[in-house]
Amino acid sequence: MKEETMPIYEELGLRPLINASATLTRLGGSRMPAPVLAAMAEAAGAFIELDVLQERVGARIAALTNNQACYVSSGAAAGIVLAVAACIAGDDPAALGDFPYLDRGQRTVVVHRCQRNGYDYAIRATGARLAEIGGAEGTRPEELEAALTPEAACVVYFAGAHFAAGALPLEQVIALAHARGVPVIVDAAAQIPPTPNACQILNLTLQPIDLNLLGLRLRTSRIDLRLEGVPGAGNLLGNLLCGITGILDPQAATPATPSVLTQVLNALLALVPRA
Repeated sequence: MKEETMPIYEELGLRPLINASATLTRLGGSRMPAPVLAAMAEAAGAFIELDVLQERVGARIAALTNNQACYVSSGAAAGIVLAVAACIAGDDPAALGDFPYLDRGQRTVVVHRCQRNGYDYAIRATGARLAEIGGAEGTRPEELEAALTPEAACVVYFAGAHFAAGALPLEQVIALAHARGVPVIVDAAAQIPPTPNACQILNLTLQPIDLNLLGLRLRTSRIDLRLEGVPGAGNLLGNLLCGITGILDPQAATPATPSVLTQVLNALLALVPRA
């Protein structure tokens, strides 16, 4: 097979990689499809008022994705900075001039200790102070409640299976924080949004396992497994699976309702020794 060459990178002495990981920023995020590149080239041919463009594009994306609002940032880190800053400043225009030297009001951001990562800097860039909850053995709900003081501007939660071990479930975090009037920011940059018409086939949470199989030791961390069928034109497998699921388990057509298969498998998994 002939190796693909790209002169623009060759000029810099760089060699393109085979991305077998994910849509990671450090690898370039994702490759742009031709229609996107064409739109970018067209947009680059004229001057425009960027604040108006930002407002119109945000409204368009919000409508297409069924969200209340949308703001396009220059990346996940920038999105965290803006979201945290908004929670701190609120609707007070005078507070905008305080960043990053915060000496009044809500300036604490609550985070799980097990979710600390390189994107912490995006939070601290606002001048906010991090308040950690949890430890090596996990996190208790009362630890979150204790951290939700009047100085807490928000809770930042990092989504993903690799951040789940030791953290409180997102639903519980939202319930506890909202009961105190504290917003929750979720970094879900690598997550796939739910499909409204998808039928749920399997939704399992595999807790950490520590097994000794005749001298072969198996250890796993928590794994969240979600299998859905997406019906539609050209989706042969999705149409077939949703049709079968609807016949065998009618209630599985509702994404919020666990299917019978999910309930049975979760019951069996509860019998497996955990780490």
